[in-house]
Amino acid sequence: MILATLPAAAAGQEIGELQEIQNAPEGQGVFCRIAEFQWTTLEPATITETKTEGIRRFLDTAGLSTILTIITYKGTKASVRVSDARPMFFVRGKGSAEDALIVRLVPKKDSRESYTLSDNASYDNKGGYKSSDIFRLSITPYSKVAFSAIPEKALEPGEYLLTFGNVNVGYDFAVVIRLE
Repeated sequence: MILATLPAAAAGQEIGELQEIQNAPEGQGVFCRIAEFQWTTLEPATITETKTEGIRRFLDTAGLSTILTIITYKGTKASVRVSDARPMFFVRGKGSAEDALIVRLVPKKDSRESYTLSDNASYDNKGGYKSSDIFRLSITPYSKVAFSAIPEKALEPGEYLLTFGNVNVGYDFAVVIRLE
């Protein structure tokens, strides 16, 4: 399937020619391109534990302190592994383009973790992830419910989570290349 879209234009900017994504995946879901014309479905990452620290102090200070949330994900490695430092994702019917971002997962002995702080929550970081763990995406919309996303900067080898503003839902993947 080929999907086409007009690129988003800033005020005063001309709209260029129609953009296409060749061999777009069918159906709803979150997909990652693993080869030029090959996509794989990303499944939601399994959360095994969520720990919250600082709630009592947060309540005692009427919200003037921080709540830390540690989210633990099953396994030491994601099942989807890509060899591209800037992998392309295609999303249809899952999550919004405005909230899409990639979060680095921290490896642990038998799992991986992400960290959120209530002080970090903002319009473009609804989950409150640590800013050093966030990677922004270049988004190309194809319809109200379909878009592609590519990291603005190359990702280092490691474990990551593609998320859409809800800390309880994310799609894990790993980058397994050497940067030169």
